[in-house]
Amino acid sequence: MPPSRKVNANAESRTGGSNMPATTIVLLGLFAVLRLGLVLGRSCLPPSIIDLLYSPALASALINPLYTMEHVREGIFLLNRPGAAAGAGSGGWNLLDAAYEGSVFHLPPIILALFRPLFHVIQSKLTQDIVVGILLVFVDLLVAIAIHDLALFATFGDDANSKREARLEQIMDDKIRPKRAWIFGLNARSQENQTEQKIQDPFVEMSDMPQICCLMYYCNPIAILATSCTHSPSFQGVIYMFLLIAIRESMAISAVGTKRRALRSTVFLAFASYFELYYVVYLLPMAIWIGRSNDGTQWNRGLVGLTIGLFCFWFGLLQVVSAILVKDYTSVWARTYGYVHGFFVMNPNMGLSWYFFIQIFDRFRRYFVAMFNLLQFIFVAPLAIRLHKYPIVLTTAFFLLGTLFKPVQTLHDAALGLALVAMAPRTVSRMGNASLVSLFAIIVPASLVVMFHWLWLETGTGNANYIFFQCLAYNVFLSIITLDYISATAKRDKALRLTEKIELQGGGAANKSKSD
Repeated sequence: MPPSRKVNANAESRTGGSNMPATTIVLLGLFAVLRLGLVLGRSCLPPSIIDLLYSPALASALINPLYTMEHVREGIFLLNRPGAAAGAGSGGWNLLDAAYEGSVFHLPPIILALFRPLFHVIQSKLTQDIVVGILLVFVDLLVAIAIHDLALFATFGDDANSKREARLEQIMDDKIRPKRAWIFGLNARSQENQTEQKIQDPFVEMSDMPQICCLMYYCNPIAILATSCTHSPSFQGVIYMFLLIAIRESMAISAVGTKRRALRSTVFLAFASYFELYYVVYLLPMAIWIGRSNDGTQWNRGLVGLTIGLFCFWFGLLQVVSAILVKDYTSVWARTYGYVHGFFVMNPNMGLSWYFFIQIFDRFRRYFVAMFNLLQFIFVAPLAIRLHKYPIVLTTAFFLLGTLFKPVQTLHDAALGLALVAMAPRTVSRMGNASLVSLFAIIVPASLVVMFHWLWLETGTGNANYIFFQCLAYNVFLSIITLDYISATAKRDKALRLTEKIELQGGGAANKSKSD
């Protein structure tokens, strides 16, 4: 990599900016045009293609039914039905209560309030889908740019830990060096540590990793199908956008504007957590990254407290606004977050909880609901303590674990998770063959879930067991990748610690010989 390009990359990683090559910009533009064509050409596709793309079987694997325009329409319909206006509160504030009567609509009130003007202005269902679809194309583009910025930070980070790792890689012993380091060109050594062993040419340059990660998501067929080709547009990408921008802002802390960046990161994290409560766990690593100095030796407790306080303020503000929009917010909370985390979503999806909660007896339900919800939080503190030096890895580990334990799991989650995995090539180079096999094998159960859904719920020739066993295989493969990723990072950290220890011992021995 040319020195000038590396300097520019380091500068961009510190300030959180994007410095994309022209090729990447062209590819993103071409796929954005492709996505726009799929959105605008909804009514122009052949009937056979429409039946395939808009089938409930494909949608069950790709999208969460709660984050779709169809579900929003259900809430709008309940608001506009005769008698709903008469039941609204006085003063014009409590306008959304009618949407939560019964057990039909399950999105938080602010989301419904934001979509309501669009449905009031645009009456046509097709036009609504096209307008939202166009917006989602650019939302996904922002997600891809955020991935690029995070990968740029991971590859050319200018913090003390990145410099330490680059220095120790040059003197690391071959016995603890990753066997697949040559794939990413990680065999760099200092002149005094050169060996006669032939080093293979890298398969991928480290300088290309940000572009690869960015394109892995935006050009992924799963991401394209999930946002542009389903029967009802899914705005799940909006949650990804809020989450990744929050993480990017927390990592790209510079000497100037630290408090301002802490403010922005907590705002975006609060919005992401408003959609899905699990994302609150990112507050812990974000507070660590913001409060830690660039050399990693000092902590600013004031910034840590400020980060936590700002997040609590923004998240509390969103809840207060939600409470203003309805009369009985306790009841609405039970019908939104309680519905999702109570595992009442029984639609078949890529997860296992839908089948599990169909099978269990009602008297055991509360116990397993508590267990399934708390299980994912058990790993937060241990991972944050063990991997706090590796922000990208910690982010990816949290996301993959959250995906495995989500009440409604989709292929869209896995597509983003695998793009995040690629942002840490030093960890990927230490992953074993089991992950490689799982990566290719996971395609099989993912495809069979769609087929068996069609067999069961459309033709009536299958049953729920067919889907469950494929979901089980899919989650096993995804779990293997997740655990191997975390394990490879632990090996990476152990190798660095051992190399540093050998370096210190060698330095001590050299000083002792000089004194003698």
